[in-house]
Amino acid sequence: MTMEEQKPVFRDLSADDPDPEVTEVESMCMYCHKNGMTRLLLARIPYYKNVVIMSFSCEECGYENNEIQSAGAYAELGVRSVCDHQRTKGGHSRAIAGLMQDQQKRREQHPESADQLDAFVKKLEALKAMETPWTMKIEDISGNCFVENPYAPSKDLGCTRSDFKRTTDQDHQLGVFTHHEVNTPRCGELSDPTPCMMPDPIPHMISDPITRIMSGSIPHIISDPIPYMISYPIPA
Repeated sequence: MTMEEQKPVFRDLSADDPDPEVTEVESMCMYCHKNGMTRLLLARIPYYKNVVIMSFSCEECGYENNEIQSAGAYAELGVRSVCDHQRTKGGHSRAIAGLMQDQQKRREQHPESADQLDAFVKKLEALKAMETPWTMKIEDISGNCFVENPYAPSKDLGCTRSDFKRTTDQDHQLGVFTHHEVNTPRCGELSDPTPCMMPDPIPHMISDPITRIMSGSIPHIISDPIPYMISYPIPA
């Protein structure tokens, strides 16, 4: 294939693409712990950003999961959006329908999780019925949150957006550390390992594992040891 014929890694998301180049990776099912199949699609959503579309299915227990993750860098600022109940009217039904998908199977295999989901759906239904006035507040420290304005290019009177600078703790939640923080002794040296810890979310796990990051030096490799990091997940 010539340079002119090479396709970009992230291509425009299109139903007309004859060769979407889906990558398949065998991976462990979080429910039955047998091997399932994860399918990855790298795509570019026009006027938005690069994303990774993931689909997991397990033939052993029948569990399926779909998600989408950003493949770009975090924004420099976080985003806050405040929308009134009239502005979010259409989202309730879609959210409830999505949460109730495969709920019958969930009641059989994971009754406790199903009960918790039923209770949450009841709260959503109460909001949908407008039993009390409410507003929806979204705070996204990654800055990747986007709320569509149906009145564009006019101003959306039902939703306001503001940017904010992340705190140090919020940077750490995203795994963002400065060079000084990575190399500082309080994050751990090999002679006195005191690793930094941060959550490492895994979808559908009851509790998030913790990733410990430790910086130190590798002796006997070069005359001037270089800093490095070790990161490994442990159960929370």
